[in-house]
Amino acid sequence: MTDNSAGPLPFCNGKFDGACNTQRIVSAPEHVGVPLTGYAAGACRATINGYADWYLPAICELSDSPSAGCTSGETVQEKLHTPGHASFPTSWSSTQWSVGPVALAWFHSFVPAGGSSAGTFKGVPTAVSCVRQLTH
Repeated sequence: MTDNSAGPLPFCNGKFDGACNTQRIVSAPEHVGVPLTGYAAGACRATINGYADWYLPAICELSDSPSAGCTSGETVQEKLHTPGHASFPTSWSSTQWSVGPVALAWFHSFVPAGGSSAGTFKGVPTAVSCVRQLTH
C-alpha cells in the first residue's frame, strides 16, 4: 500500500481523495466491529451538525506540502489561515505514509506560514479535522 493508493482495486488516489480513502478505511476488515469513534476515519463517518457526508481529508486536501509531494491547490491549510478562519492544531489525514511501515500515516500541523506535514505512527493521539465536499 502506498500514499498513491489505498489497498487492492479499485484504487483511491490516496494523496488527493480523502472521501475514497475514508470509505476504504472504514470498510477494511480490521475495522469491522470497531466503534467508529475508535479511529480517525471512523470518527469522520459520524453525523456531525446534522450532516452524514463528512470524511477524513487526504494529505493534499489538507495542505500543498512539498514533503508529501502535493501540488498547489485549494486546501484546508489555505482556508484556515485566511481572515475569519480559526487556527487548528495538528490533524490526521486519511493518507498512508509509504516511506515507512504500514503502521504510519500522514498528519499536518496547521500554522500560518504554510504548516508542515510528516508521517507518524497511527496510534499517536492526534486531532481529527473532518471535512465535507461542498458544491454550488
